[in-house]
Amino acid sequence: MSSFDATSVVKPLRWKFDKDTHGIVPEPSQEAVQEFFEALQAAARKAKVIGADDVITSARDAEEALASIGDDIQAAREINDELEDALVKLCGGSPDRETLKTVPYRVRTKFSQWLMKELRPEA
Repeated sequence: MSSFDATSVVKPLRWKFDKDTHGIVPEPSQEAVQEFFEALQAAARKAKVIGADDVITSARDAEEALASIGDDIQAAREINDELEDALVKLCGGSPDRETLKTVPYRVRTKFSQWLMKELRPEA
């Protein structure tokens, strides 16, 4: 008889910023993921990275929108600032807001990108 074992197909969302700063993001709910993508969509529109009719409903859409920023530091900063609350909520406190504020910009950006990739259904 076959069975389903979530631990064999869904790996923990382990993160590590340095040797002393690490943890596991609690598995987010579908609602939390959807709220994060809605916040990203709003931030991307505000920063004029996507148009008013464009939608972000998946990690793949998010990756494409963020890739379109290119070297636009101002747009990246605006999106990063707008997403802080949504990212903290999505992470369920691991990492917490204070930890996310202390990590360097590129590390935080790469962490966000990694988390979005891990949340793709095919991940």
